Amino acid sequence: MTKWLLLLALLFSFETAAQSLKLAVKEPFLNIHSGAGRGYPIIYVAEKNETITVIKRHTSWYLISLENGQQGWAKQQELVETLTLDGKPFLVTDATLDAFENQTFSFGIGLGQLEGVNSQSVNASWRFTRHLSSQLEYSYALGSVAKNQLVDLSVFHHPFPHWRFSPYLGIGAGQVWTTPKTPIIGGGDETRQSDLLSATVGLNTYITSRFVFKAEYKRFSALTERDITEDLELWKLGITVFF
Repeated sequence: MTKWLLLLALLFSFETAAQSLKLAVKEPFLNIHSGAGRGYPIIYVAEKNETITVIKRHTSWYLISLENGQQGWAKQQELVETLTLDGKPFLVTDATLDAFENQTFSFGIGLGQLEGVNSQSVNASWRFTRHLSSQLEYSYALGSVAKNQLVDLSVFHHPFPHWRFSPYLGIGAGQVWTTPKTPIIGGGDETRQSDLLSATVGLNTYITSRFVFKAEYKRFSALTERDITEDLELWKLGITVFF
């Protein structure tokens, strides 16, 4: 479990391309840094009414081109008071919230309860449209009677991807392997494999940076070899990181 937590602790830098946009400085000055961070030195101070060009964004910093051809980085907060050349305010959006809405890949871990037994899970998701995503998940639950391992491939619908609190619904299919902790005398192969169908309802909550808190309920129907359907319920809380 520790290795998954370490993987989620790694944040990858993400750049969002922006259309080149000319702005006029309306504050007395605008500090231009050599890099995207407060630790980088100020290499130029743009004065009031000077024209600058926004090239692209990196987290909360914007790459700026100056009239003399020099380039540097300006803090998002310091661009709030600039104006476009036609006199309109420069609208600064939340870069990471935009990325949350338009994410492509995500990886996550979860802790929960599978039929009253503590469970752990890892998953990987791919958002192939703004409203649809697929997820492959592995879950493990070790109880006093048996060990359960589940692999589930689901398709989720995200009706409101632009909301910070974004609900989703899903259906899926997979496999479950159940192994009794106490050997069954004369039972042969102790591990029982069954097909799964699943239905999911959940809520993604954007936290900060590239982290999302997830609350999820999933109901499984296991089709056993005896043609008996067994229903399983999984309640889970988790953290995902998206790209």
